[in-house]
Amino acid sequence: MSAGEKLGMKDRKEAGSGSAAGKPAGTAGKKPQLSPEIQAKIGQQLRKFYDDMVNQGVPDRFADLVNRLNEPKK
Repeated sequence: MSAGEKLGMKDRKEAGSGSAAGKPAGTAGKKPQLSPEIQAKIGQQLRKFYDDMVNQGVPDRFADLVNRLNEPKK
């Protein structure tokens, strides 16, 4: 490939990595697994984060903007 040719994302390879798709050696094709306790903790944290965000409500400036956008044009 000449110096002027550009590599596309699919053409690039990770430098110094002899494993498939940049994964550590010995993990190609294996799905990572989390214990049920860790999965439950992640679920709890995501629900708490989502609930906190939903309970914050919509800032007044956003509600005003939506109302202005919904007004008929004059």
